[in-house]
Amino acid sequence: MLEKMIMHYLPQITMDDLRKFAEKNSISYTEEELEIVYFFLKEHATELLHKNTKCLSLLEKQIRPELYQKLFSLYQYYSSQYL
Repeated sequence: MLEKMIMHYLPQITMDDLRKFAEKNSISYTEEELEIVYFFLKEHATELLHKNTKCLSLLEKQIRPELYQKLFSLYQYYSSQYL
């Protein structure tokens, strides 16, 4: 049920939603990184919801290591809580 709710919400996520999430979690990013993460989430949401983290290697190559580590830590936290 939760997965269906998340899949319903994900197509509606905006760049501004990501900015707010980043601010809430003290994440620094460039506009280019924000766009990369945004399109990555749109393309790989189903994989991430099924805890298939292989796709994260694609993201890791495109953003700063500090940003990747922060996002990966948050992914681990939220997936352990909600998936």
